[in-house]
Amino acid sequence: MAENPEGTVVEFNPLQTPVQNNDIQIGFRDFVKYLTDGYYEKDIQKQFHDLSDGITGLNNKLEKELFRVQNALVANPSNTIRTLPLLAGREVECISTVQPAAWISGVVGGMYDPVKDFICLNCVGHWEGKARSLNHYLWKSITTPCFCAFHLIALISIILGILFAYLNPNIKNNNLSEIKSIIIVSVISVSYDLGCVIILLMLETFSPDDPAPFEASQVQEQVHQVINSAIECIAVEISDEHKSLATNEMEMKNPQLVGHFVMVFFYETGKTVLANLLKPTGIFSEKNIQTIEWPEFERFLSLFRFLREFSDAEILTYEPIPDLTRKKFFKALIVALERGQPEVHFQLLRLLALALEPPNIRMQHVEKDKHDINMNHYLTTNSVRSLVHDLKIDLIKWKASKNPLSYGSIENQARIEVIVAKSSDEQLVTFRSHASRFSSTYTELG
Repeated sequence: MAENPEGTVVEFNPLQTPVQNNDIQIGFRDFVKYLTDGYYEKDIQKQFHDLSDGITGLNNKLEKELFRVQNALVANPSNTIRTLPLLAGREVECISTVQPAAWISGVVGGMYDPVKDFICLNCVGHWEGKARSLNHYLWKSITTPCFCAFHLIALISIILGILFAYLNPNIKNNNLSEIKSIIIVSVISVSYDLGCVIILLMLETFSPDDPAPFEASQVQEQVHQVINSAIECIAVEISDEHKSLATNEMEMKNPQLVGHFVMVFFYETGKTVLANLLKPTGIFSEKNIQTIEWPEFERFLSLFRFLREFSDAEILTYEPIPDLTRKKFFKALIVALERGQPEVHFQLLRLLALALEPPNIRMQHVEKDKHDINMNHYLTTNSVRSLVHDLKIDLIKWKASKNPLSYGSIENQARIEVIVAKSSDEQLVTFRSHASRFSSTYTELG
């Protein structure tokens, strides 16, 4: 460490902060119990723990099963399962394995795509979630309006040929030349249609955008089986009383039942819990959040992650998270980054720093440790940009403030400045702290 009149130059690599994760592991029976207990619980902290641990535990269990499928079947990276945290290179990397929107729609093994805003399969391969297998994709390809027009032309040609043959007296008299003419016209029309179909099938089968369509079919089938098995197990554990509450006493198949169970017992209850946690007297208020330890704060992040995902899917009659609650959450996140406990501060810096790295770096981290996710998993990519923008504004205010400690310690603000200012390809960043404005020494807590 060296000092100069402008400040202290310090090397700081946020990605070297050890990953700390609650790693909640539960079974399907425990998941149902956590959510039902949380639904009736009166103690806000216990209710918060039940809901956050329950939904996180289910996600972890499904992730574990899908990672087995991924590791066993996927050789081509284009067939990566989208609801696994590996997908750092696609447009969105914050899609969890718990997908009530897809289940309610009857798409078992499906997901809500927040970029394209529609329910699709847990997309692997080049079908973009629109087909469950290669055969299904090929069938959909040859039944597009364009190909249907070819099929219709061929059919009309055959019908007209038959009518002409039936009505033409020359053909009735076995005029061979007339018969040949009709056959030739019909064959040409049909051949044109069949030729286009055959060419398309060959191109998509042997030279597709996805270099491994047969592998993609296998992966999608296994994803469907894993999720369907989980849904069946969860449905068995839900009592008749809770089924009535979830479905409003309507008859439903198991995917719809489990989807509504998640929405009623976790989502609707969780929205209220989140709002209560963020009240001025709540556990995660601006005043209290500075005393929160990391395991508790990670629960808080996880609760918001799943509430936000389900809210963004705009499922049926379920109301979205109020904008005021979202704003309070982001304010709490900024306060924790600037003034939180050291462990909270460093863990949040790691999450944010990794979110700003290139996709290949983020994927490498998840490949080494599936728990080494980043802030994009908890928020959306746009929300991370907004968070960085707000932190930059606070840095400007901090530098101009007569009471800079109201924005957190000098050391914390200096580290935050590293994260929000660094370029995407920097692994180890060197920064000049502004400690010299207020102090002649600087102690690196990392």
